[in-house]
Amino acid sequence: MEYSDNIIMMPFEPKRPYQEIGLVLRQELINGRYVVGDRLPPERDIAERLDVSRTVVREAIIMLELENLVEVKKGSGVYVINIPSQPNSRENVISDDAGPFEMLQARQLLESNIAEFAAMQVTPGDIVKMRAALELERKELASG
Repeated sequence: MEYSDNIIMMPFEPKRPYQEIGLVLRQELINGRYVVGDRLPPERDIAERLDVSRTVVREAIIMLELENLVEVKKGSGVYVINIPSQPNSRENVISDDAGPFEMLQARQLLESNIAEFAAMQVTPGDIVKMRAALELERKELASG
């Protein structure tokens, strides 16, 4: 903090609108407004409730998707897959240097290259292990 002519100067951290809305939605997850498995309201409804554009809501949802809190299912909606364990924090917000679309593009590029590399390295034994893991997951999901 700096003092200048009796005015207190506080550090200023500007946030983009999508970051503010992302933090609001994140806090709603923490507060229990939505639980794992819930479908979020349509972008239009969230935008009206929070008085922002649908673009801002869309970017905020991408931010939450990058935090692995929600999953976007094309044609179905946005579903809660995890509840954050920490309250709102600037550390959890995407850097101002890259927007959510840039982060998503980078993630898609990395993930596709990792998947390609894994596919080239896989052994028959690896496939057996993956099938067993998938079957175990199916059973656990079916049993609740």
